[in-house]
Amino acid sequence: MMTLKAQALVVSRLASGMLYNRDPADNEEVHMMRKFLLGAAVAGLLLTAAPVRTHAAAQRSSQEQQPAQADTKTVTGKITAVGNGGHSFTLEVTGGAKQTMQFMLDKNAKVQGKVGVGSDVTVEYQPVEGGQNLALTIAAQG
Repeated sequence: MMTLKAQALVVSRLASGMLYNRDPADNEEVHMMRKFLLGAAVAGLLLTAAPVRTHAAAQRSSQEQQPAQADTKTVTGKITAVGNGGHSFTLEVTGGAKQTMQFMLDKNAKVQGKVGVGSDVTVEYQPVEGGQNLALTIAAQG
């Protein structure tokens, strides 16, 4: 039979993880091993959470872009004027009744080929607030 004092000693050593490690050097090794295992577990959790978060952000981004792409329109015609330091132009639409359209450009607009006054082009654009048209892509024809 163990005395009450011996039982208390066993319980305290169990709680601290030192029941079988009576050598202080062994205790330090056990402590270092626990730190390493805890660090590895935390790193594993972080590595698991990062791709999930990235995937969710990518889905939100693609969902935000889909409505914008749905409003995209295309028209073909001849550029009749360039204004505002090259940040806007007028297009005479080909086909049907004679119609002109005004377009504005921003830093994201893509110009494909050599384009200027008199150039036949295809313009991909989005209508924006205020009745203006934002040119997304201007591609030279021919």
